[in-house]
Amino acid sequence: MKRGRNIIAAGLLAMAAALPAVAGTLSWAAGGSPAKLDGFVYRETERSGGSLVGEESGTGFIPYAGAYLDHDPAIADRKYTFRIDLSLDESARERTVALMVGPGDYPRDIYLNGHLLMKNGDHGDKYNATVYYSGRVLLPPSLLKYGGEPNRIAVEAFPKFETSPLGDFAVGDWYDITRAVFTRNLFNIHLVQAAVVFAILISVFFMLLYFRSSVRDIRYLYCALVCLSFALGYLNMSLYHDAADDVLLDKLSRTGLVLTALFLSWFAMAFTGIANGKRRLKLAFAVPSIACIIAVALQPDKRSLQAFFSTVITNFLLTPLLLITLGILIAGFVRKRDVSGAAVLAGFLTAVAASLHDIYYLSIRVAPFCYFVAYGYLALIVSIFFVLALEQARVVAELGRQSARLDGRNRVLAEMVTDLTSVSEGLVDSSAALERTLRETLDSIADYGAENNAIGDAFRAQSASVEQEIDRIAGRLAISAERVPKALEAQTAAVESVRETLAVMKERIGDNLRSAEASSAIAGALAQDADGSALAIGQSRSAMAQVAEHSGSLQGVLASIEDIAERTHVLSINAAIESARLGSEGRGFGVVAQEIRKLSDQSRDSLKSSFEKIDDMTRAVGRGAELSESAARTLVSIAEQARLSARSTEDIRSLIDTQRTQGEAILSRAEELAREAQLLRELSADEKSGNEEREAQFRAIMASLSAISERLGAQDLRTKQLFSTLDAMKEAMRANGAHIARLRASIGKAQGLET
Repeated sequence: MKRGRNIIAAGLLAMAAALPAVAGTLSWAAGGSPAKLDGFVYRETERSGGSLVGEESGTGFIPYAGAYLDHDPAIADRKYTFRIDLSLDESARERTVALMVGPGDYPRDIYLNGHLLMKNGDHGDKYNATVYYSGRVLLPPSLLKYGGEPNRIAVEAFPKFETSPLGDFAVGDWYDITRAVFTRNLFNIHLVQAAVVFAILISVFFMLLYFRSSVRDIRYLYCALVCLSFALGYLNMSLYHDAADDVLLDKLSRTGLVLTALFLSWFAMAFTGIANGKRRLKLAFAVPSIACIIAVALQPDKRSLQAFFSTVITNFLLTPLLLITLGILIAGFVRKRDVSGAAVLAGFLTAVAASLHDIYYLSIRVAPFCYFVAYGYLALIVSIFFVLALEQARVVAELGRQSARLDGRNRVLAEMVTDLTSVSEGLVDSSAALERTLRETLDSIADYGAENNAIGDAFRAQSASVEQEIDRIAGRLAISAERVPKALEAQTAAVESVRETLAVMKERIGDNLRSAEASSAIAGALAQDADGSALAIGQSRSAMAQVAEHSGSLQGVLASIEDIAERTHVLSINAAIESARLGSEGRGFGVVAQEIRKLSDQSRDSLKSSFEKIDDMTRAVGRGAELSESAARTLVSIAEQARLSARSTEDIRSLIDTQRTQGEAILSRAEELAREAQLLRELSADEKSGNEEREAQFRAIMASLSAISERLGAQDLRTKQLFSTLDAMKEAMRANGAHIARLRASIGKAQGLET
């Protein structure tokens, strides 16, 4: 096809060479609307050949219909010369006439009547073209011809490989041309630049939203990347100027378009949730995209770049990616049927429609007023932005409602924190007071325990001493109870013997008178009996003395027991006081104190009775001792008299009457002594019974003291248990202090969060 087209072009050139050059003529009336320059004629020549435009002959030109340029393969370094004639009436002298130059894909030099007006692009050492911008140039009145004379407008174009149309040219009033140029640049350049800036701002917005959000939504990141890729894709239109490196700008723009399609496919997956988790599929999209980007970067010039992009990238990468993205969006909308999906799908369809518009104009080889594809992608970006922004607005509104609820809760929490702070301070104060009280209680209990232990030790020692003393008293009483009756029996027997002897002596006193020898013998026997009686009476006196001594010792023991009972009573009072001070914890100790007080009262009553009986026994023993003393003196006197009677028989006769009288007196006193001895024996029996009762009382006292000692031991055990309980309370207080410290720390954190 290309070969056929070249043949046709060669034929046309040959025909043009044979025909005269006829330039189109255009008239413009002053005050009218700008007139588009239609009717150019052109020809293709070598760049180095030919003469100046104003002096060229009219041969070789053919009409130009505004389509893509035909190229003669025989011409390597080519140049196209376009020309048209413009006629102005005289009224145009009063006007400022200007020429509008539309965008072109190659450098162009513009002439008026053989004079160079402007250079559009560069075709010298550096090749550059004003592809997107429209410009205006003033037609100097000094160069213009009026009154219907033709003004030759010529354009020299210097393409390397481009075949795109020459571009639009129009002539008119300066202000009208200025408005037309502004309008054309507004839609072709300035709005695209604004879209690029807008896309960058949206990208920054979603980048910040993604990286500063606690829950990172990958859609925000993909949207930001789509916006950045869009801005990069139209960098050649945004940053173009005559001195710019348009090859580099085209490479960057083609890279941006590839990345835009790639990130759009990823965004569609994340937005619809279709195949979002399939990393291999995303990688399958990314690998050829990266390969194409590398290939774009390696292209040496603009021609190869455009060829590679239009044939390889457009057909084998962009079109499949866009179709896949469209399918994903349609599937997502069908599945969810929501407004957000419809909005994004509508934006994508708008971009597709804009692309089809531009493809149509490219297919008919006609340059449109402006290319819509940038606005189509902008509509897609705006739809995505509004969808995500509305979602974010709903999220922000919900966060606002939650924030309001949280503010209310925070106020409640602040009040709770204040209450907890006061409570924790109160707990700290009460814990400190309780700890001080506990320490004082522990000290008091420790002192009480020490005193209790000391009292218990002293009480146990005193109990042991009392027990030993009671054992000694019991032993002595047993001995006395055994010896005194025997002594009394011996004394009674002696008294009976004396009485019998005196009776016999009374009966035989007459016989004494008859026989001195018999009296002497009887006197000797009487002396011996008197000595024996004196010895018996002495032993009885010694026994009475021992009974009196033991009675004194028993009184001392009973005095000690009375002192112990008094101390026990005082101890019970102190114990009752401590029990009342301890409250419910000392209730058991109070029971013990009450029992000790009762036992002390009983002991004092028993001791009082014992003292009274011992006093009676002491008085009875004293009377017995006096009688024994009297009997001893009497027996001594009898013995002396018996001895006197033995020494002097003769005195007996003289003294028989006296002896009879004394014998009667002795008999009377012996009878009294017998009665006293019987009384002493009875008293001794009573004393033995009393001693047995006292021994039983002493044993009962010892049992009570043992019970008190055991209770003191139990009280000591309870004291230790109380110490254990108080230690547990101290540990609980320490734990409570730790909890209070953590509570205060939490309150501090909550207050910090609140501020």
